[in-house]
Amino acid sequence: MAEIVKTRYTVKTHGRADFCAAVISDTHEADPEPIVTLARAISPDVIILAGDIIEAKTKSSARRHQTGAGAERSRRLLIDLCCVAPVYYGLGNHEANLTDTQRELIASTDAHLLEGAYEKARIRGADVVFGAVSPRCDDPQRFLESMRRQNAYRVLICHRPEEYMERYRSRSDDIVFAGHAHGGQWRIFGRGMFAPGQGIFPRYTKGFYGNLLVSAGAHNSEILPRINNKCEILEVNFVR
Repeated sequence: MAEIVKTRYTVKTHGRADFCAAVISDTHEADPEPIVTLARAISPDVIILAGDIIEAKTKSSARRHQTGAGAERSRRLLIDLCCVAPVYYGLGNHEANLTDTQRELIASTDAHLLEGAYEKARIRGADVVFGAVSPRCDDPQRFLESMRRQNAYRVLICHRPEEYMERYRSRSDDIVFAGHAHGGQWRIFGRGMFAPGQGIFPRYTKGFYGNLLVSAGAHNSEILPRINNKCEILEVNFVR
């Protein structure tokens, strides 16, 4: 497994919330141990999973991956992360065809699975809402309108950054977390060279774009190696 680094960000909430989040995306059923070790070192109040944790991109791949070593690695990842902090899990495109067995795997852990839905939590005395756009959400705009009316600090998960920026972008979302782009795979002069869904010279690959924060992902699932683009877990400190 490629080396994983911790990338730290500080986000001002203008008096609304004060907490720490570990943000993890694109693990693709990798070995959970280094991921959990880094998450534990962050000591977060909450863990946010921004998609592509379990392999179910197509119905056939979902059937292949619903049992076996990869499924066990994902189960262990969820269980161990839930021992570190509450886990809010938004799905990615690789989870678009989850089987009943894979859903049972998620349900067997304490992870909060968000599929076109949101949940409110009380963290260090502040109300925080966590929601996620799902690849199988029938009416994402209705869900988003409801979430954006909540009187709380609003944290949205939208796995595909280009999808958020092109379809759902709103100032009502205090912060949005995405993955999917794998940091652009090769980074030259700070710019990614290719990303799924965006093609060559993608625009949204790593870091902040307005209120959108894109992770380069915790595992290299592509055949090509990463260049100048380490796998990462985000430590995001929300400060008043």
